[in-house]
Amino acid sequence: MHSADLNIDNHQKITPLYYSIILICIVWNALLITNGTLNFFGLEKFGLVYNDFFLSLWDGRLDLTPAVIGDEGFYALDGRVYTYFGFFPALLRLPFHFFVDLATVPVSRVIVFASSIGIAAISQSILHTVMRHASKGYGWSGKLYLSSTLLIWLASPTLILCANGSVYHEPIALGLLGVMLFAWIVLRGMLVRSESAPGNMTALAIIAGIMLHTRPTMAIALYFGVTLFCLLHAYQGYVRFRTEHGPLKSAVRAIFAPKTVVAPMLILFAFGCLLLFLNWVKWGAPFDPAPLERYGFILNGEGLSGRHLAVKQHGRFSIRRIIPGAIFHLTGVGMGGYAHSVYDRLTGLFGTGTMRLEDPAPLLLMWSPWFFAALFTFGKGRKEFTKQPETISYFILATTLLIPMLLMFSYPTITVRYKAEFWPFLFLGLCVLFAAKGRVSPTQLHGGFIRFFAWWSVFSACVSMAESVAYRTAWVSHSSDSWVMDLVLHKIRTII
Repeated sequence: MHSADLNIDNHQKITPLYYSIILICIVWNALLITNGTLNFFGLEKFGLVYNDFFLSLWDGRLDLTPAVIGDEGFYALDGRVYTYFGFFPALLRLPFHFFVDLATVPVSRVIVFASSIGIAAISQSILHTVMRHASKGYGWSGKLYLSSTLLIWLASPTLILCANGSVYHEPIALGLLGVMLFAWIVLRGMLVRSESAPGNMTALAIIAGIMLHTRPTMAIALYFGVTLFCLLHAYQGYVRFRTEHGPLKSAVRAIFAPKTVVAPMLILFAFGCLLLFLNWVKWGAPFDPAPLERYGFILNGEGLSGRHLAVKQHGRFSIRRIIPGAIFHLTGVGMGGYAHSVYDRLTGLFGTGTMRLEDPAPLLLMWSPWFFAALFTFGKGRKEFTKQPETISYFILATTLLIPMLLMFSYPTITVRYKAEFWPFLFLGLCVLFAAKGRVSPTQLHGGFIRFFAWWSVFSACVSMAESVAYRTAWVSHSSDSWVMDLVLHKIRTII
């Protein structure tokens, strides 16, 4: 906690609690992702896929070992099997390659755990920067600061991601880490250096490019954001240059600004070309993704399920799924009992076809303080916010962070890990964004509200922790070291 530049009430009393919250999160996630064994090299379902991918890249190949990826791969007509996962997470195996046998020792747990802690740490840094900027000399309530810290570390994607160190969670964890780093660079530039548009465009473009080969749904958002920021820089450059030059010369000079327009766009283009090249190598066509008919689960007997037929008919992402998808994600509607009739009515009303509902978890219950905080800060700060010189950049950032949420709403599978992609918009796009520019004095917040928000945060953290255990139980049987978790669950069932 940086007390020197942030005035917090009862600093000496809350500092131990502050670090205790962080320690609890680290220990909880370590126990969660390792099934209580603290073995960070245990095997999860498809836990060696990225290892095998790295070893293939090390040998100059793109195909994977069929026994490692199994039905989760796409099988070409020549018998080779490829993965739809991006290659960047595989490259992170390079440091491990010199110390362990990657053919047998999985490292996904290490990467997911480290990424999750990194996400929370970056979020905490953003919170601190925002509070310091928005306070304008006022003192902040210690309870409010602790409540926000509790939500960041224990009512956030960190617990969701650490519920499984598998090939499914690793790209989401790394993708979310990249998005949070992207937002941190943008916000820090605006709040600390008073930039009306992000200054370090090259770094933002590199992050977006890496995400294209990590988590494409997040990369689409970052590509959109970088492009709009480049256009904003070009416009600002044109306005600045036209006082000394003619309109045409000013426009050319602004559009071809090397650091803020040309370099970042070339970086995005290069990473995009690399993706097209990899598609061409694997499938013989740069613009054709992996054909659904060559998916392992379909080839090996599952056939085209209702969800697969919906994908063929409406595409992997469909606007008609957004509303029902949002309802399923936020409320945790399942498939049993009365909930099944809700499912039938929603999918029938919007003509979505089959949507698969896995591991129902009510996001509104888990993260309700974030939804409330976002609406509260927006309501309090919207008038003052629109008067700020950075308004356009903030709206670009908010829109950028909204895109992954909408994409996941439009996807035909509803599962807990996808909820992690909603976090940047909730935390940054609304709550932090408008709190930073709302100019709401912390001393104007009623003490009763602060106490209520503190207990609400505790409740949300407890719900999220309980849900993380429930979510972990769905995967524990696929782990190589499940004995501790199995013993704990057996004891709980005995007591109940």
